[in-house]
Amino acid sequence: MIEIRELARDEMRTILPLVEAWNARIAPEVLAARLDEMLDEGYRCIAAYDGAELVGVGGFWIACRFWCGRHIDLDNLIVDESRRNQGIGQQMIAWLHEEGRRAHCEVAGLDTYLENTASHRLYERLGYEKIGYHYLKKL
Repeated sequence: MIEIRELARDEMRTILPLVEAWNARIAPEVLAARLDEMLDEGYRCIAAYDGAELVGVGGFWIACRFWCGRHIDLDNLIVDESRRNQGIGQQMIAWLHEEGRRAHCEVAGLDTYLENTASHRLYERLGYEKIGYHYLKKL
């Protein structure tokens, strides 16, 4: 039985091993510093547990933008590699959608890497539509 719950601020560092595994090119101390800054900017996170074992994390922000109104922005949805394809990601997304409804959000949105085709299939199966591109420029 998977338990999904929102983490308190003092529990947030427990997500770092999964975040580090997914972001291996970024030094762990950089990820930890970024987490601290994200928390100051309103970042929230859920965790999926199988008993005491952390098997997934999913970050999010609640915000408002001109183009879509109030929305829940899903970020860093990560399931432990050994636990993928067991429905855990889908359960976490359902939790996040419900949180968005509780917060009176009009839509849920997310970014995903181009090469992460497994996530594309999941999101499209759950009704997400590709509506644009996300561009970056190093400053």
